Amino acid sequence: MKKLFALLLSAVMVLSMAACSSEPKVDENVDENGNQIVEELNIAFVPSKDAADILAAAEPLKTILKDELLERGFNVSTINIEVGNNYEVVGEGLAAGSIDLGFIPAGNYVTAHDTYPEDVNLLLVSSRAAVSVDIESPSKGADWKDWNDVVVTDSTEVAGGYRSLVYVNVGTEKGAELYQKSVDGTITWEDVRTATVASGSATSGASFKYPSAWLNNNFGEEAGKTITLADVENVIPDGNYAGNMELLLQGNCDITFGYADVRKDAASTDALNALKAEGFYAEYETIFDLVKVIGVSDMIMNDTISYGSDEKLTDEFLTAIQESFLDLIQTEEGKACVAPYSHTGYVLGTDDQYDGFRAVTALFAE
Repeated sequence: MKKLFALLLSAVMVLSMAACSSEPKVDENVDENGNQIVEELNIAFVPSKDAADILAAAEPLKTILKDELLERGFNVSTINIEVGNNYEVVGEGLAAGSIDLGFIPAGNYVTAHDTYPEDVNLLLVSSRAAVSVDIESPSKGADWKDWNDVVVTDSTEVAGGYRSLVYVNVGTEKGAELYQKSVDGTITWEDVRTATVASGSATSGASFKYPSAWLNNNFGEEAGKTITLADVENVIPDGNYAGNMELLLQGNCDITFGYADVRKDAASTDALNALKAEGFYAEYETIFDLVKVIGVSDMIMNDTISYGSDEKLTDEFLTAIQESFLDLIQTEEGKACVAPYSHTGYVLGTDDQYDGFRAVTALFAE
């Protein structure tokens, strides 16, 4: 009897286990449609504008980004958006994992990433309209000679940054000399040091800091020391791009600097036409014939969307976030969400594109 009871009990247990094993397993991380569930995504903006304005503009981003991510298989329950008390706190939050996505400038990205290389990384770079020379091929734009080959035009493509160019006026004796020596590869630190240079303020990237890095890269060894624009004998400081270009056209300076490409600005063309009306430069058809480039800086990179260290930020989720921002910025609603930052597009970027910023930072740290 006992043997029979044991056999019956064993049979019941087998049947019970079979019944349990036939029940579907519930994955609490996936919703009923197979989308990966993410409890929350925390986004922070740096306070470069009024916090209330940033938050008001970004509020619709919660819904827009949720919808974009859902299309890509991620069901985000809550998207939180905040404005940091200062720039540094956003980078620290990314490193700590309390912030997932941070809208931070190039400098803050470099500082945070270099301090916490495993915890703060680059997701996307805000873009600007490119110019033709800068996007024709990977080698273009970095060689100053390319900027003299053609009339620079706007491209239909975008870039994650821009370059500072070193300009001379070949219609003047000194400008023609500097240009020819650059072509011949014989230009020296003495040639540049004794020239009259029109620059921007010492805080300007494109008209002081990056040109200083160009000087040091090309002539520092010859000079026997670290050099910046402060080492040039005759500097006309604190100018703006249009004003400095006018000084160059008038022959009141020998070298100036500007974004790529200030020559195509209306102010530059108007300044040349005014001089032509007075009988100057009749032999030069356009400003591109008269104003030539003798140097080019590293890319001056734009703001970033950077990501933090939280474990939910898997490769698949990060790709979905990238694709979502690349798509939403193409819409008027998406652009409006980041309007306080003047972002009109995003492109993929790499950390090494920010090495120019590192070099400039190191130069002025000395």
